[in-house]
Amino acid sequence: MKQPTAILLIHCPDQPGIIAVVTDFITINGGNIIYLDQHVDREQKVFFMRVEWELGNFAIPKDKIEEYFNTLYALKYDMYFRLYFNNYRPRMAVFVSKMSHCIYELLARYAAGEWNVEIPLIISNHVDLENVAIRFGFMSLRVFKVCEFLNCFVRELAHSLCNIRLHRPGKLQKRHDHCQPKA
Repeated sequence: MKQPTAILLIHCPDQPGIIAVVTDFITINGGNIIYLDQHVDREQKVFFMRVEWELGNFAIPKDKIEEYFNTLYALKYDMYFRLYFNNYRPRMAVFVSKMSHCIYELLARYAAGEWNVEIPLIISNHVDLENVAIRFGFMSLRVFKVCEFLNCFVRELAHSLCNIRLHRPGKLQKRHDHCQPKA
């Protein structure tokens, strides 16, 4: 089984010592850095960094890392940061139209395990790509007609995204008539 890791994304004003303090924070607390990348936008004088480390021997509990890092370094160096863990799987919807090349690439990468996400929903304004969802077998395709009143579409879409339930492979949900303009 893959060891749990933490991923820290940082951006802040460029200044000396940022890499040193971040890596020091990780190593002093027993973390083993497995990936680090950084970049400076010289025109804007902004420093960017992504660092990933193993949590197996890390001294700070997962739920306290953000608080500790913020108190010790982020405030001092004016850092904006986000902390993620490799075992977190965000949910995302895929929006498609009639062109198939994008959905094929997205679903192929998802099926190959390149993305650690959960995709419970594919949304389209056409039925043209329904067979693609069926072929991949683990998605549902929700079809919306483009209606005269855009707010109807947006309201239904927001409702769908908030109330998604996973469907068994090959089971598709269609909605064709919910958003007809009022006469």
